[in-house]
Amino acid sequence: MLKTVTLLSQDLSERAILQRAFTDDVEEMILVTGSFPITRTANGISNLCLDMERINPALMTKFTRAFLGETGLEALAVVPMQVGGLSIPGQGRLHVSAFLQRGAPAIFLRASRPFQKTLQDVLPGANLDACLAHLSYNEQVPGVYVVAGKVPENVHAVLAALVIDSAARHGQQGAMTMTIEHPLRFLIPHSREQVVLQREVGIDVESFLAGIKQAELASLQGTIMINNALDADIWPGIARMAILGTRFLVGLPTLSAHEAQIFLAEQRSKTASSCTTSLVQTDAVSVLFCRL
Repeated sequence: MLKTVTLLSQDLSERAILQRAFTDDVEEMILVTGSFPITRTANGISNLCLDMERINPALMTKFTRAFLGETGLEALAVVPMQVGGLSIPGQGRLHVSAFLQRGAPAIFLRASRPFQKTLQDVLPGANLDACLAHLSYNEQVPGVYVVAGKVPENVHAVLAALVIDSAARHGQQGAMTMTIEHPLRFLIPHSREQVVLQREVGIDVESFLAGIKQAELASLQGTIMINNALDADIWPGIARMAILGTRFLVGLPTLSAHEAQIFLAEQRSKTASSCTTSLVQTDAVSVLFCRL
């Protein structure tokens, strides 16, 4: 469930937590009963007092109710893992996971911020125009573009940049792009060229497979971005839609280029695809193209 709230609608303790969660250097925040709020940044883990006492059971219950609603709070007693989201105008979207830890609630928060990078920003030093032309990226060729890399966030950033670049590069007007993501790290802006519909697994759609099935039933054209396509069950649907003209941008996080090629080779019996050589390869990611 996704709730829309404003910072001013929260009391001081909740507002302090939300403001800190959207601070640029904070990647994740964890609220644990009996502890100060814990944040993870690129420099490591730290505890924050935030002019607050340690989080006692009553305050944790208050946070859970504020972030997941009364229904989520009640459900946590039955199913010890609840997922939700907060949309905060002017800030972004906050992924919320509540779970039981040592018999008491704990909350995991991760902010999704507006994505403002270009393809050149996330693939510095690459001769993008030549590389993209090499595998017909400028043309409507049935196929699947695959981004592989050992660091999931790098893979996700390249996919987000490709979504933005794709519409502009193809000169599309009013194009439709749908994403199926877990986690949803970045908020991709709409533009004159395209409308971007972002769906997060666990909140907006039950699973990657369910998202593909819904898009197939709706005969969705345009572009579909999937930030984690390691589930082999989704590839038959990807192949069917791609052959009919849907452009796919998919991620294989945690895999090297060689491992990605092995994975794609294992899907050939389902997708009838062949994988060409690397489109772009840097220290962080590799981009491959599967022609159908």
